[in-house]
Amino acid sequence: IVLVMFGVQAQVAPISGGASSDPGQAEFQFGPILQACDHLNFNSHSASEAVGKQSAGSLVSGVKLPDRSYFNKNWQSSNNDEQYGTIELVNTLELTACYMNLMFESTPLKVHDLSVQNGGKLNPHKSHQNGLDVDVGFYLYEGTSNYVNVWKEMCDREGEGKNCYAAGTGKYNVDLQFLHPDSLTTNWWFIKTLINVYDVRAIAFDQVLQDVLETHVRDVLGEGEAWDRHKPLFADWPGHHDHY
Repeated sequence: IVLVMFGVQAQVAPISGGASSDPGQAEFQFGPILQACDHLNFNSHSASEAVGKQSAGSLVSGVKLPDRSYFNKNWQSSNNDEQYGTIELVNTLELTACYMNLMFESTPLKVHDLSVQNGGKLNPHKSHQNGLDVDVGFYLYEGTSNYVNVWKEMCDREGEGKNCYAAGTGKYNVDLQFLHPDSLTTNWWFIKTLINVYDVRAIAFDQVLQDVLETHVRDVLGEGEAWDRHKPLFADWPGHHDHY
């Protein structure tokens, strides 16, 4: 789950300065990406409104996630009704997916459920009721500059392996493809992009996956300070070993 704030429009304005909020990260520039994604029709005048909580709420004037080449939509129901959110959420997904698609070799973001048009209960979820949260996939590196964004179990959460550790060891029982340095780097870029694009309230993914990513961010990328700054946003909610 990625959960955004409600009440401030998600546009290019929060990042129009052209640089990351991470001090010293000169390579994390948004200016060229904003130019490349300037075809996006940001609707800052939408009357969409999130009512109540994501686990007990509704959605007024929900905005439909548009069909884009950088979205790989995969709805859980046959009527494809769960593709509505507040304009804040939809704009956040638009700019983030466009950015990642350009940076990582035409890799569309796999989007599962947002909310139904008027919000309310969306089975089998506990949340997804007021247009502020969405389920999206993890990034994986497949070799030769090829990336995918997938909905896939990255560690075993069943039976004795439910804690995602290899049985009888202190080692993580995590998908080897996720552990590839380029996979970890891409997921970190995705997280930083979300945070730079908009005021994100929470990014939920399995604690073991967080631990693996943190080690890479600190020891390989040397961005421990950035991790510490963003860590309060990371949540370990049940069922998030196969997606954000």
